Amino acid sequence: MKKVNLISLVSKSLAETFTIRFKNQDLDLLVSGRNSVTFTLLFLMSIVGQWFSTPAVYAAEGVCGSCSYQVSVTGDFAHYKADGSVPIEDGSGDVSAFYEEIYGQEFSVSVMHLPADTYTIIIGETELFVRSPGERVFSVTCGDVTLAENFDIYSVAGGMGKICYITGQVEHTGDELRGPLQVVFKAIRENAKFNTFEIKNSTGESVLKFKASDIADPFFGDAVRIPDINEPAIWRDPDKPLHERINDLIRRMSLAEKVAQIQNDAPAIERLKLPAYNYWNEALHGVANNGIATVFPEPVGMASTWNPELLHREGTVIGIEGRAKFNDYASRNNGNSKWWTGLTFWTPNINIFRDPRWGRGQETYGEDPFLTGELAVGFIKGLQGDHPDYMLAMACTKHYAVHSGPEQERHRFNAEPPERDFYETYLPQFERAIIGGKVAGVMTAYNAVYGVPCSASKLLLQDLLRGKWGFEGYVVSDCGAIGDMSNRRGHAYVDTAEKAAALGVKSGVNLCCGSEYNALVKAVQQGLLGEKEIDEALYRTLWTRFRLGLFDPPEKVPFNKYSIRDNDTPEHAKVALEVARQSLVLLKNDGILPLDRSRYKRIAVIGPNGNSKSMLEGNYHGSASHPISILDGIKQLAGDGIEITYAMGSPVTTKPGTAAWSRQDNETDRPVSKLKAEALEHAANADLIIYVGGITPAQEGEGFDRDSIELPEVQSQLLRALYAAGKPIVMVNCSGSAIALTWEDEHLPAILQAWYPGQNGGQAVAEVLFGEINPSGHLPITFYRATSDLPDFRDYSMENRTYKYFQGKPLYAFGHGLSYTTFEYKEGKLASEKIPPNGIAKLSFTIENTGRFDGDDVAQVYFRHVNPSVPQPKLALCGFARVHVKKGQSKQVTVEVPAEQMRYWDTQKKQYVVEPGNYEILVGAASDDIRLELPLKIVSAGGTASAAENSQTETILLSALDVSRIEQSWGQARSNRSVDNRHLQIAGQRFQNGIGTHANSEIPLLLDGKGVELSGLAGLDDETNGRGSVVFKITADGKEVWSSGLMKPGDAAKGFSIDVRGVKTLSLLALDAGDGYDWDHADWVDLKMTLIHNAKPKLDIPPIEDAVILTPKPASTPRINGAKVFGVRPGSPFLFRIAAAGDRPMMFSADGLPSGLSLDSKTGQITGTLKKPGKYKVMLHAKNALGRADQEFGIVCGSNIGLTPAMGWNSWNCFAASVTAEKIKAAADAMVESGLINHGWTYINIDDFWQVHRDSDDPTLQGPKRDSEGRILPNPRFPDMKGLVDYVHSKGLKIGIYSGPGPWTCGGCVGSFDHELQDAQQYAEWGFDYLKYDWCSYNPAFEAYRGVEDWDPSSVPNITYTGGDDLTKAKIPFERMYEALSEQPRDIIYSLCQYGMGNVWEWGAQVGGNSWRTTQDINDSWGSMSGIGFRQAGLEKYAGPGHFNDPDMLVIGKVGWGPQLRDSRLSPNEQYTHISLWCLLSAPLLIGCDMTQLDDFTLNLLTNDEVLEVNQDPLGRQAGRISQNGKLEVWAKDMQDGSKAVGLFNRGLREQTVTVNWSDLGISGEQTVRDLWRQKDLGSFKDQFQADVGRHGVVLVKIAPVKK
Repeated sequence: MKKVNLISLVSKSLAETFTIRFKNQDLDLLVSGRNSVTFTLLFLMSIVGQWFSTPAVYAAEGVCGSCSYQVSVTGDFAHYKADGSVPIEDGSGDVSAFYEEIYGQEFSVSVMHLPADTYTIIIGETELFVRSPGERVFSVTCGDVTLAENFDIYSVAGGMGKICYITGQVEHTGDELRGPLQVVFKAIRENAKFNTFEIKNSTGESVLKFKASDIADPFFGDAVRIPDINEPAIWRDPDKPLHERINDLIRRMSLAEKVAQIQNDAPAIERLKLPAYNYWNEALHGVANNGIATVFPEPVGMASTWNPELLHREGTVIGIEGRAKFNDYASRNNGNSKWWTGLTFWTPNINIFRDPRWGRGQETYGEDPFLTGELAVGFIKGLQGDHPDYMLAMACTKHYAVHSGPEQERHRFNAEPPERDFYETYLPQFERAIIGGKVAGVMTAYNAVYGVPCSASKLLLQDLLRGKWGFEGYVVSDCGAIGDMSNRRGHAYVDTAEKAAALGVKSGVNLCCGSEYNALVKAVQQGLLGEKEIDEALYRTLWTRFRLGLFDPPEKVPFNKYSIRDNDTPEHAKVALEVARQSLVLLKNDGILPLDRSRYKRIAVIGPNGNSKSMLEGNYHGSASHPISILDGIKQLAGDGIEITYAMGSPVTTKPGTAAWSRQDNETDRPVSKLKAEALEHAANADLIIYVGGITPAQEGEGFDRDSIELPEVQSQLLRALYAAGKPIVMVNCSGSAIALTWEDEHLPAILQAWYPGQNGGQAVAEVLFGEINPSGHLPITFYRATSDLPDFRDYSMENRTYKYFQGKPLYAFGHGLSYTTFEYKEGKLASEKIPPNGIAKLSFTIENTGRFDGDDVAQVYFRHVNPSVPQPKLALCGFARVHVKKGQSKQVTVEVPAEQMRYWDTQKKQYVVEPGNYEILVGAASDDIRLELPLKIVSAGGTASAAENSQTETILLSALDVSRIEQSWGQARSNRSVDNRHLQIAGQRFQNGIGTHANSEIPLLLDGKGVELSGLAGLDDETNGRGSVVFKITADGKEVWSSGLMKPGDAAKGFSIDVRGVKTLSLLALDAGDGYDWDHADWVDLKMTLIHNAKPKLDIPPIEDAVILTPKPASTPRINGAKVFGVRPGSPFLFRIAAAGDRPMMFSADGLPSGLSLDSKTGQITGTLKKPGKYKVMLHAKNALGRADQEFGIVCGSNIGLTPAMGWNSWNCFAASVTAEKIKAAADAMVESGLINHGWTYINIDDFWQVHRDSDDPTLQGPKRDSEGRILPNPRFPDMKGLVDYVHSKGLKIGIYSGPGPWTCGGCVGSFDHELQDAQQYAEWGFDYLKYDWCSYNPAFEAYRGVEDWDPSSVPNITYTGGDDLTKAKIPFERMYEALSEQPRDIIYSLCQYGMGNVWEWGAQVGGNSWRTTQDINDSWGSMSGIGFRQAGLEKYAGPGHFNDPDMLVIGKVGWGPQLRDSRLSPNEQYTHISLWCLLSAPLLIGCDMTQLDDFTLNLLTNDEVLEVNQDPLGRQAGRISQNGKLEVWAKDMQDGSKAVGLFNRGLREQTVTVNWSDLGISGEQTVRDLWRQKDLGSFKDQFQADVGRHGVVLVKIAPVKK
């Protein structure tokens, strides 16, 4: 054996084998060459460190190649494996993992891509070296959580060779804001260590488990070879050219060192004296995550200033504070930087805020690419500075590109915008920031675009960024985005980490946020890329540090003068205050603002955001040293003579779930009722209420989108209660996105949008409220009226999004912002009315302040292409100017608009085009407030008009028309989309332009003889999946000029070209081909109309009529309403409330009430039980101070229940999947408080989503589906189902529930398959009175699995119609549930939902149904409602007492099918038709709107007792159609009293006279006619009755013989 000194190994150059005696063990080493000797020395010293308490010196990085998540170990650590001579006790099973450990003085274990959750960390430890307590002591932490402090394995385990565990729980909110989950081991005495490591999620599932032996060094072999370079270094010489300096530094690094340097946490290289640098820093609206800093308003508020110069000032402040913090830290740490201390700020976020539900929209500059680009340039230039040689700090635009949610899918989401949207909406602001702003960095987005991850996109990174735009800076991936390319939870675009890393570098991602580029070493060794390509990435990355002056003599860099004293200065606070002032947007003001201090002496500030300081900061923020809450600001400015009180009033929301890292100081555990009561007490004592509400960054943020844009319900209820107090309310709304403040706008006198206004936000808000500052902010986004106004969140088409394309009426338009003064726009002119495509339109105009205050206005310049050859936006921003004008003065404004701003993307030429033609330049104070319109013509190059311009005709796409109100039998027609709101596609060919309709439909056009030619194609849309058939026809002035013939699915679109010269009217018809109009989705595509110059086609559709209330106000005297007959089974609980309108108090009594029943004289509630079958006649009485009402009432005790159609409410059409127990209670309360209960409305029905969902991520839908005995369990939204039922019953109402015969409901919740009897028993035990039973996932084939315990229905779809038309099978599931219900000790109304399959009306009664759905789901369109209602003709013979046809729910009032609500799209006439027809049909009347938002018109529809009597008539007959003349129809129904209820319907577009003949009714002689809606006698008539009926309207009458 040769004995050697360890240090002497360094000098060995020959290959030798050494044996070292170490702790009684021989260690044989083969050392070959200098580099191997050095590597071996490092290894030996690591072992020496284990025994002599020296640090482990080989501080590389270890990775786990076999782990389910990306795991890395970094810091001062090493491996050691014992030989097994020491036995390990107390281990269960295999203890081999405990013989190997990772140890060191300080190291960390990082786990990337763990989803947000609460995790339990379990660290296995055993001691095999120290022999007494206290020899090894260390700590383990995870973020702010200490997992172990002064941990001594020997003491805890009880000696050597015994196993113990460190455990603890941590909250992880995702990697995006605070990085991956990181566990830090730090030695106190000896070394810290671990043997095994495990992570379990909140459900106890082990999601990650590894042992020390699984951690391998990613760098080995040639990767650690240091280049042999003898020339002196020049990389720190500022006199050398920059590219030579960067390359000199690169050539001195090993491959492993290069790889480490192109990851965000770049380590120091001591031998090169290269400091450590962490590239990851944030400064979205102030330096973030690094202690005290100036905090500006959230970027969406910054954008509301419309002031690039002010954003430049803000950027400069942030750059100075960032530099000050960097200088301070680096000066104390040998030039090194760590996370959050660097100068490379990954800001601004310039994605387009296309949808207000996006959680990160608050970080952006709004929805318009032009505004975003201009503001970004100002901010970037301020942040980066204007020094010729050095940058103050570095900006980085993100997220490139097409990135705006959904947040929870972003690591795997593939965005596929239409080509024009890609180039016209999602890219221009990046181009502007790069070319105009010279931004230093670009961050790639997580998502893919057109199937390619952004970090691998040649189109984005090479063709556009480096190629077309000439970008010279660095590209960084979003954190973990490189891993997403190979991660099976991500895009899985490639199959290995090495391929992902290589692809990132080769595509142009220079810097990896994360550690995924560690795989580059193996990637080089595998030949996936060369080291030269890594050098190129490193060049771009190191360029940042050179341009920041980090390697130059301190005296040469001017920004080294900044110290920590330059942070958070009074001067910086003034800039933050000014940004806050200019960001505030006055949305509404009826004159109450500014507040009159002499008038309001007691002001109650109410609302959860009133006293919040955390809300001010938004997200990605620093910490303000002296934040001013809105309450504090109001108190400071109000003055001594005004008393200010505060009450929180409510939490921000009661909805669970929050965005990452967003804990707020206004969270509360206090009961909502107490908060509300406290607020109402404050309101009662106040002269004025300032309501400060909205949301906070906890409800929107990274990783967390909103599902609705309405104000949280708990706040909405509070506001309504405050409003009822009768005090004036000024609302201050705080949010980072648009809130649908529809009710608030209608009822409150003033609304101020404050965003998240930064550290001085409270002062700025108060200054505006009291008139110290004139509000001047303007919206950079559209405020919509309801979530239902929005398209599918996941659809990246811009159709019906933003002010450019939205087809509806916004609540507040893009650019909107009021002032305390008024401005007049005048004297607008263009320097030239003709410019070439490369010219500039020079615009001037005058703004005069005609009001009483000095103020700022934002003059907005838009353009509109008058007659484009392809569809263009309604208008588009192309310039703006913020102008200060003193009262009584004027200012001339000049704006230059390059013609290039009016470009569009030509999908054929694949380039931007400025099309010659006629334009309008529009100047105004908002996109919907245009004051000046100036014509502009863009002429072809050379100044001459093109041939097209000189022609006398123009071609227009008809899809530009508003087709939403055209006549069709189902759904709503759509421009450029199918009737189901998908891309237009016929026989596999996709079309960009066209109109999607549904037969039978008509597009009526008025041409007035100015048309020339109509051309296009027609066919069935592919979305019908092989169903439907249509005949397309075109008529000109009533004569057919083209027919497609019969068209079926898969047929190629048929073209037409028709000469329409001289034609006055033109109709495009899509007609049912004779097999019924189900699935007749008819598309007209590439539909073009050529007209003479300046002519425009118009749709021949009359305007919507006014909403006229026809129902007279109910009398004060009593009137008994509702059912006149009631069925009950013997022994079942009897529950019936006498419905009576009239003034209260009212007393009730009854004559002839059978034994076993009793009547509560105060409530009118009849309860008890009847033992024997029989029929009973009872006389009911209702009496108040003004009179008495009497009504015969029949009780039938037997097997038949539900003798009259159910009247009540169902949750689906308004709440759908968002239903909760609280919403059910609120509906019951509203049923009573609105008085509907007094008109016979009885049921409160819960539809789907009261059960646990099959696989939802929503914790309120999770939980055990059934208990151990198979009983169904409600989800957490319904914690006390029995209590809920009792609550509804206590109101005098009944309650219904929902299920289905399959394993799942339509919404994917638990169904009743194989548990029918148990479920029926449970419904009865809870006390339910009604069951809706929905076919949904049922398949007759499932009967084979009945009773099979291990059958797994996880692959069963939620909805299937299989077997629904087979009568031998369709009845089975409904019969089974009926049998189960029949065994229960209470009556439960049984409503079948079979969608009309198998002609359910023929057998619904046979299987026990009290009603049965005859159609598919209804929606609030004329086509759907009328198509369903009038198709009931012929079904009347199947209806009768206890068994009724059900054409689905009522779609009036506020509907929306989810958390978003809107007014029904049915016109007033159509709503009268809806109610009249359903009453004639004896259909169940189930209200589908939000009961808490009933307006007067809706109440008029629901409280007309004479109309409702038609529905509730004891005879139970269904009306039939007795005559039809085109679109005029008469329906009639026999009534118990011998009269006829008759509906005269006009399904046409214009008012017409409708006639009912006595002969059609089977009557003769003189008859009296009474108008039921107006409750007015019209007189007596012979032979017939005629009435003028409005479009889509009805006249509902009762016809009876004249009494002699």
